[in-house]
Formats: sequence, C-alpha cells, structure tokens
Amino acid sequence: KCVEVIVVDGESSDGTVDAARRSGARVVSAPRGRGVQLNVGARAATGNVLLFLHADSALPLRYFDSIYEQLQRPIGGQLPQWGCFQNMSIERDGWAMRLLELTIGLRTRFLHVPYGDQGIFIRSSAYHALQGFKDWPLLEDYEMVLRLRMLSPPALVQDQLTVNGRRWDKLGIVATTVVNQCIIAAYHFGASPETLAGWYYKSSGLFSIFSKRTN
Repeated sequence: KCVEVIVVDGESSDGTVDAARRSGARVVSAPRGRGVQLNVGARAATGNVLLFLHADSALPLRYFDSIYEQLQRPIGGQLPQWGCFQNMSIERDGWAMRLLELTIGLRTRFLHVPYGDQGIFIRSSAYHALQGFKDWPLLEDYEMVLRLRMLSPPALVQDQLTVNGRRWDKLGIVATTVVNQCIIAAYHFGASPETLAGWYYKSSGLFSIFSKRTN
C-alpha cells in the first residue's frame, strides 16, 4: 500500500504546518479558499485515486481496502469513477444527531449527492478529465459532485467516517440545515459562488445573534 498524505495549508497561523510535518505529511501552501486548496493538493498528488478529506474528519481503520474494493465493483456495467463514505459518525450525543446521520446516509444512497465532508474520492483520470474543482469559495464540492454523477454512479463505502460536530454547535442542526439548503437553492437560481459565500457567513452570524437574543 502506498498512500500519500498531503496537507494543503491556507495561510494558517495556528501551528497546522508544524503538526502536519511532525506526523509525516507533506505540506503544500495555497491561497486560502476551498476550491483553490483542493486543486493545489490534487496537483501535488501522484496517486491513481485522490481522496479529499476535511481537516475535522477521521477515516476508518480499513479505509484503503474499502475504497479499493468499492472502486473495483462495477455499477451498471461500468467501474465507478468516484465515490464517498455513505455513513458518518458525528461526534455529538443526542437523537437529533443520529437522525442527521441517517438523513445524510439516505441522501447519499438514493440521490447520489454527498457533500465535501464525506471523504469524496475520485480516480485521478476522472479528476483531470473534469479539470478539477472550480476555484470557488463555496459549493465547489457540490458542483463537482453534479459533474461526477454524469460520469458514473458513486462507489459507496459503508465504513463510517468520523466527523467533528462543532459545525453544528454554533447554530444548531435546524438553523445550519436551513442555511445550507437556502445556499444550494440560491445557487440553482443563478447566484454566484462569491455572493453565496458572503451570504453564508453573514447568515451564520445573523442566526447566531438571533439565537443569543432568544435564549
């Protein structure tokens, strides 16, 4: 097994670079930005399969074998060109989080629309054929998935990807979900990624202020 671990640092100042290097990862630098950083990491990689993992996610122990096995299983007569982890384990207690995990799994299984925090992996040949992610500040993962679905159905790994629950702490599950779905709807109505990024962070702040005032 030959695995490259590449950390793309987006102008951080919190010790990320030193920690990554101590762990044995190769560190490359890029301007801050989701799509930009993903593409810089992909260009630095030499493997046949590219796995894009968020910094707050942890892979299951046998991720390598699981990804390899799923990519070798034909779907509808063809080998899948991409895939993701269907199931997530969110590091928070409560029935609401378990319900969220269930809905994420169902969305991924039946709609074939995983988000970027689900460990999307892509054959290198498919990634380059699609010319990578858009250099967008938001929804670069969603837009890429829409294009990947035109190549093949996804290979769905059943092992659970562990995700830190902090993104839901600030606003709560309902408000976070509302913001995310409104952003996606606005994208389909023609709003630019730059505009959406501004709305996303402003909306998060407004929801946070509203929550504090109502508590």
